[in-house]
Amino acid sequence: MNATKTYDLVITWVWEFDHEFVLKLQHKAAQLGIEFCHVTVYDIMNFSESVLSGNIHMHSLMDRASDVDDSFAPLKQWAIAQNIPTVNPYNISEKAINKALMQPILNELGITTPKTIVVPPFDQAYDLPQFFADNISNLTKPFVVKPALGGGGDGVVKSVWSYDEFLNHRQYHEWDHYLVQEKIYPKFYNNRRCWFRAYYIYGDFEAVWWDDETLIYHEMTIDEKQALNLFQVESEMKKIARNINMDFFSSEYVLTEKNEWVIIDYVNDQVDMRPKSRHHDGVPDRIVDLVVEKTCRFAQKCLIENTPIS
Repeated sequence: MNATKTYDLVITWVWEFDHEFVLKLQHKAAQLGIEFCHVTVYDIMNFSESVLSGNIHMHSLMDRASDVDDSFAPLKQWAIAQNIPTVNPYNISEKAINKALMQPILNELGITTPKTIVVPPFDQAYDLPQFFADNISNLTKPFVVKPALGGGGDGVVKSVWSYDEFLNHRQYHEWDHYLVQEKIYPKFYNNRRCWFRAYYIYGDFEAVWWDDETLIYHEMTIDEKQALNLFQVESEMKKIARNINMDFFSSEYVLTEKNEWVIIDYVNDQVDMRPKSRHHDGVPDRIVDLVVEKTCRFAQKCLIENTPIS
Protein backbone atom coordinates (compact mmCIF):
# COMPACT_ATOMS: atom_id res chain seq x y z
CA MET A 1 0.00 0.00 0.00
CA ASN A 2 1.34 3.43 -0.93
CA ALA A 3 1.78 5.93 1.87
CA THR A 4 -1.18 8.31 2.01
CA LYS A 5 0.57 10.86 4.27
CA THR A 6 4.24 11.74 4.41
CA TYR A 7 5.89 13.85 7.09
CA ASP A 8 9.29 15.42 6.59
CA LEU A 9 10.01 15.53 10.33
CA VAL A 10 8.41 13.56 13.17
CA ILE A 11 9.27 14.11 16.82
CA THR A 12 8.11 11.77 19.57
CA TRP A 13 8.09 13.13 23.11
CA VAL A 14 6.77 12.33 26.58
CA TRP A 15 8.34 14.92 28.91
CA GLU A 16 5.86 17.70 29.64
CA PHE A 17 8.65 20.29 29.61
CA ASP A 18 9.42 19.51 25.96
CA HIS A 19 6.23 21.36 25.05
CA GLU A 20 7.89 24.70 24.24
CA PHE A 21 10.61 22.98 22.23
CA VAL A 22 8.03 21.12 20.15
CA LEU A 23 6.07 24.33 19.52
CA LYS A 24 9.24 26.06 18.36
CA LEU A 25 9.96 23.15 16.00
CA GLN A 26 6.42 23.29 14.66
CA HIS A 27 6.67 27.03 14.03
CA LYS A 28 10.07 26.82 12.29
CA ALA A 29 8.96 23.84 10.20
CA ALA A 30 5.93 25.82 9.00
CA GLN A 31 8.21 28.72 8.03
CA LEU A 32 10.42 26.40 6.00
CA GLY A 33 7.59 24.44 4.38
CA ILE A 34 8.44 21.25 6.27
CA GLU A 35 5.62 18.78 6.91
CA PHE A 36 5.86 18.32 10.67
CA CYS A 37 4.21 15.95 13.13
CA HIS A 38 4.64 15.48 16.86
CA VAL A 39 3.57 12.28 18.61
CA THR A 40 2.84 11.88 22.31
CA VAL A 41 1.80 9.00 24.53
CA TYR A 42 -1.82 9.86 23.77
CA ASP A 43 -1.56 9.16 20.05
CA ILE A 44 1.39 6.79 19.69
CA MET A 45 -0.79 3.68 19.31
CA ASN A 46 -2.84 5.08 16.41
CA PHE A 47 0.22 6.67 14.85
CA SER A 48 2.22 3.44 15.01
CA GLU A 49 -0.64 1.45 13.49
CA SER A 50 -0.86 3.93 10.61
CA VAL A 51 2.91 3.76 10.06
CA LEU A 52 3.03 -0.05 10.17
CA SER A 53 0.07 -0.31 7.78
CA GLY A 54 1.75 2.01 5.28
CA ASN A 55 -0.68 4.92 5.67
CA ILE A 56 1.99 7.21 7.13
CA HIS A 57 5.62 7.60 6.12
CA MET A 58 8.34 9.93 7.35
CA HIS A 59 11.60 11.29 5.99
CA SER A 60 13.26 11.88 9.39
CA LEU A 61 12.67 11.22 13.07
CA MET A 62 13.67 12.82 16.35
CA ASP A 63 12.95 10.37 19.14
CA ARG A 64 12.66 11.79 22.66
CA ALA A 65 10.33 9.10 23.98
CA SER A 66 11.26 5.46 23.37
CA ASP A 67 14.02 5.46 25.98
CA VAL A 68 11.43 5.98 28.74
CA ASP A 69 8.17 4.59 27.32
CA ASP A 70 7.88 1.14 25.75
CA SER A 71 4.73 2.08 23.85
CA PHE A 72 7.03 3.84 21.37
CA ALA A 73 9.05 0.64 20.74
CA PRO A 74 7.11 -0.52 17.61
CA LEU A 75 7.75 2.83 15.92
CA LYS A 76 11.41 2.66 16.92
CA GLN A 77 11.79 -0.85 15.49
CA TRP A 78 10.04 0.18 12.28
CA ALA A 79 12.35 3.18 11.87
CA ILE A 80 15.38 0.93 12.35
CA ALA A 81 14.09 -1.69 9.89
CA GLN A 82 13.22 0.95 7.27
CA ASN A 83 16.51 2.82 7.82
CA ILE A 84 14.70 6.07 8.52
CA PRO A 85 17.18 8.93 9.13
CA THR A 86 17.07 9.57 12.86
CA VAL A 87 18.67 12.31 14.92
CA ASN A 88 21.36 10.31 16.74
CA PRO A 89 20.77 6.87 15.17
CA TYR A 90 19.74 4.27 17.73
CA ASN A 91 22.70 1.93 17.28
CA ILE A 92 25.06 4.86 17.88
CA SER A 93 23.30 6.70 20.71
CA GLU A 94 22.70 3.56 22.77
CA LYS A 95 26.46 3.06 22.95
CA ALA A 96 27.45 6.71 23.22
CA ILE A 97 25.34 7.41 26.31
CA ASN A 98 26.99 4.51 28.16
CA LYS A 99 29.74 6.15 30.22
CA ALA A 100 31.50 2.82 30.78
CA LEU A 101 31.83 2.37 27.01
CA MET A 102 32.81 6.00 26.40
CA GLN A 103 35.51 6.03 29.07
CA PRO A 104 38.16 4.14 27.02
CA ILE A 105 37.16 5.99 23.83
CA LEU A 106 37.76 9.37 25.45
CA ASN A 107 41.06 8.13 26.84
CA GLU A 108 42.14 7.00 23.36
CA LEU A 109 41.15 10.39 21.94
CA GLY A 110 43.38 12.12 24.47
CA ILE A 111 40.48 13.86 26.21
CA THR A 112 41.03 14.36 29.93
CA THR A 113 38.49 12.67 32.22
CA PRO A 114 38.55 12.36 35.99
CA LYS A 115 40.61 9.45 37.26
CA THR A 116 38.05 6.66 36.84
CA ILE A 117 37.53 3.06 37.91
CA VAL A 118 34.77 1.21 36.01
CA VAL A 119 33.06 -1.39 38.20
CA PRO A 120 30.93 -4.27 36.82
CA PRO A 121 27.22 -4.48 37.69
CA PHE A 122 26.24 -5.74 41.12
CA ASP A 123 24.01 -8.49 39.68
CA GLN A 124 26.95 -9.81 37.60
CA ALA A 125 29.71 -9.51 40.19
CA TYR A 126 28.42 -9.54 43.76
CA ASP A 127 31.94 -9.97 45.14
CA LEU A 128 34.57 -7.68 43.63
CA PRO A 129 38.25 -8.63 43.29
CA GLN A 130 40.64 -6.94 45.71
CA PHE A 131 41.83 -4.80 42.79
CA PHE A 132 38.73 -2.62 43.08
CA ALA A 133 38.96 -2.19 46.83
CA ASP A 134 42.62 -1.16 46.58
CA ASN A 135 42.16 1.33 43.74
CA ILE A 136 38.95 2.89 45.04
CA SER A 137 40.38 3.21 48.55
CA ASN A 138 43.36 5.06 47.09
CA LEU A 139 41.19 7.77 45.52
CA THR A 140 41.25 11.18 47.22
CA LYS A 141 38.26 11.55 49.54
CA PRO A 142 35.54 12.35 48.87
CA PHE A 143 35.06 10.79 45.44
CA VAL A 144 32.13 10.60 43.02
CA VAL A 145 30.00 7.55 42.20
CA LYS A 146 27.74 7.40 39.14
CA PRO A 147 25.95 4.70 37.11
CA ALA A 148 27.09 4.28 33.53
CA LEU A 149 23.60 4.84 32.11
CA GLY A 150 20.94 7.40 32.83
CA GLY A 151 20.93 11.17 32.93
CA GLY A 152 19.76 14.15 34.88
CA GLY A 153 21.97 13.19 37.80
CA ASP A 154 19.99 10.04 38.53
CA GLY A 155 22.04 7.79 40.80
CA VAL A 156 24.99 10.18 41.00
CA VAL A 157 26.50 10.63 44.47
CA LYS A 158 28.91 13.58 44.55
CA SER A 159 30.63 12.87 47.86
CA VAL A 160 31.46 9.31 48.88
CA TRP A 161 33.96 8.83 51.68
CA SER A 162 34.80 5.13 51.75
CA TYR A 163 34.85 1.90 49.78
CA ASP A 164 32.14 0.43 52.00
CA GLU A 165 29.91 3.41 51.32
CA PHE A 166 30.43 2.89 47.59
CA LEU A 167 29.41 -0.77 47.90
CA ASN A 168 26.11 0.37 49.37
CA HIS A 169 25.41 2.86 46.55
CA ARG A 170 26.37 0.25 43.95
CA GLN A 171 23.25 -1.78 44.71
CA TYR A 172 20.76 0.94 43.71
CA HIS A 173 21.32 0.33 39.97
CA GLU A 174 22.30 -3.30 40.34
CA TRP A 175 22.09 -4.03 36.60
CA ASP A 176 24.42 -1.19 35.59
CA HIS A 177 28.15 -0.60 35.56
CA TYR A 178 29.37 2.10 37.93
CA LEU A 179 32.03 4.73 37.49
CA VAL A 180 33.99 5.67 40.59
CA GLN A 181 35.78 8.95 39.92
CA GLU A 182 38.00 11.50 41.59
CA LYS A 183 36.12 14.65 42.46
CA ILE A 184 37.00 17.60 40.21
CA TYR A 185 36.94 21.14 41.58
CA PRO A 186 36.57 24.14 39.26
CA LYS A 187 38.53 27.36 39.34
CA PHE A 188 36.69 30.67 39.61
CA TYR A 189 36.56 33.31 36.90
CA ASN A 190 34.61 36.58 37.22
CA ASN A 191 33.04 35.16 40.40
CA ARG A 192 31.71 32.12 38.55
CA ARG A 193 32.61 28.49 39.03
CA CYS A 194 34.20 27.31 35.78
CA TRP A 195 31.65 24.61 35.06
CA PHE A 196 30.13 24.53 31.59
CA ARG A 197 27.57 22.84 29.41
CA ALA A 198 28.95 22.29 25.91
CA TYR A 199 26.84 21.42 22.87
CA TYR A 200 27.53 19.73 19.57
CA ILE A 201 24.65 20.74 17.30
CA TYR A 202 24.79 19.16 13.84
CA GLY A 203 28.36 20.33 13.29
CA ASP A 204 28.14 23.55 15.30
CA PHE A 205 29.60 24.10 18.75
CA GLU A 206 28.17 26.17 21.58
CA ALA A 207 28.98 26.46 25.29
CA VAL A 208 27.35 28.19 28.24
CA TRP A 209 28.02 28.60 31.93
CA TRP A 210 26.27 25.92 33.95
CA ASP A 211 26.59 25.57 37.70
CA ASP A 212 26.21 21.97 38.87
CA GLU A 213 25.17 23.22 42.32
CA THR A 214 22.55 25.84 41.38
CA LEU A 215 21.68 24.17 38.01
CA ILE A 216 21.47 27.64 36.43
CA TYR A 217 22.63 28.43 32.89
CA HIS A 218 24.15 31.71 31.73
CA GLU A 219 25.41 32.88 28.35
CA MET A 220 29.15 33.40 27.88
CA THR A 221 30.64 36.51 26.34
CA ILE A 222 33.11 36.34 23.47
CA ASP A 223 35.79 37.73 25.77
CA GLU A 224 35.12 34.98 28.33
CA LYS A 225 35.32 32.28 25.67
CA GLN A 226 38.63 33.62 24.47
CA ALA A 227 40.09 34.15 27.96
CA LEU A 228 39.15 30.62 29.07
CA ASN A 229 40.26 28.94 25.82
CA LEU A 230 36.93 27.39 24.91
CA PHE A 231 38.52 26.58 21.56
CA GLN A 232 40.00 23.46 23.16
CA VAL A 233 36.56 22.29 24.27
CA GLU A 234 35.19 22.96 20.78
CA SER A 235 37.98 20.89 19.27
CA GLU A 236 37.33 18.03 21.70
CA MET A 237 33.57 18.03 21.18
CA LYS A 238 33.99 17.86 17.42
CA LYS A 239 36.56 15.10 17.84
CA ILE A 240 34.04 13.11 19.91
CA ALA A 241 31.32 13.70 17.32
CA ARG A 242 33.53 12.50 14.47
CA ASN A 243 34.43 9.37 16.40
CA ILE A 244 30.91 8.34 17.43
CA ASN A 245 28.89 9.94 14.58
CA MET A 246 26.33 11.63 16.81
CA ASP A 247 24.28 14.52 15.37
CA PHE A 248 23.38 16.38 18.57
CA PHE A 249 24.55 15.98 22.17
CA SER A 250 25.78 17.87 25.20
CA SER A 251 28.64 17.36 27.64
CA GLU A 252 29.77 18.90 30.92
CA TYR A 253 33.24 20.43 31.17
CA VAL A 254 35.19 21.86 34.09
CA LEU A 255 38.22 24.14 34.02
CA THR A 256 40.42 23.42 37.03
CA GLU A 257 42.79 25.65 39.01
CA LYS A 258 45.61 24.16 36.93
CA ASN A 259 43.82 25.46 33.79
CA GLU A 260 43.13 21.89 32.71
CA TRP A 261 39.92 21.11 30.87
CA VAL A 262 38.21 17.97 32.22
CA ILE A 263 35.11 16.39 30.71
CA ILE A 264 32.75 15.41 33.53
CA ASP A 265 29.56 14.16 31.90
CA TYR A 266 30.43 12.56 28.60
CA VAL A 267 27.60 12.30 26.05
CA ASN A 268 24.01 13.31 26.79
CA ASP A 269 21.58 12.30 24.06
CA GLN A 270 18.28 13.60 25.44
CA VAL A 271 19.37 17.19 25.88
CA ASP A 272 17.35 19.55 28.07
CA MET A 273 15.62 22.05 25.75
CA ARG A 274 13.54 24.08 28.21
CA PRO A 275 13.97 27.75 27.20
CA LYS A 276 15.30 30.10 29.87
CA SER A 277 12.63 32.66 28.97
CA ARG A 278 10.05 30.27 30.41
CA HIS A 279 12.05 28.37 33.05
CA HIS A 280 14.35 29.79 35.71
CA ASP A 281 16.80 26.92 35.24
CA GLY A 282 16.24 26.59 31.52
CA VAL A 283 18.71 26.70 28.62
CA PRO A 284 19.44 30.08 26.99
CA ASP A 285 16.85 30.64 24.27
CA ARG A 286 19.58 31.22 21.68
CA ILE A 287 20.76 27.64 22.13
CA VAL A 288 17.23 26.23 21.90
CA ASP A 289 16.51 28.27 18.77
CA LEU A 290 19.74 27.08 17.16
CA VAL A 291 18.82 23.44 17.85
CA VAL A 292 15.37 24.05 16.36
CA GLU A 293 16.85 25.64 13.24
CA LYS A 294 19.47 22.94 12.74
CA THR A 295 16.98 20.11 13.36
CA CYS A 296 14.72 21.49 10.64
CA ARG A 297 17.71 21.79 8.31
CA PHE A 298 18.53 18.17 9.11
CA ALA A 299 14.99 17.25 8.02
CA GLN A 300 15.37 19.24 4.81
CA LYS A 301 18.62 17.44 4.05
CA CYS A 302 16.94 14.07 4.61
CA LEU A 303 14.06 15.09 2.36
CA ILE A 304 16.48 15.90 -0.48
CA GLU A 305 18.62 12.78 -0.05
CA ASN A 306 15.89 10.20 0.50
CA THR A 307 12.75 9.18 -1.35
CA PRO A 308 9.71 7.69 0.44
CA ILE A 309 9.57 3.90 0.72
CA SER A 310 6.61 2.46 -1.19
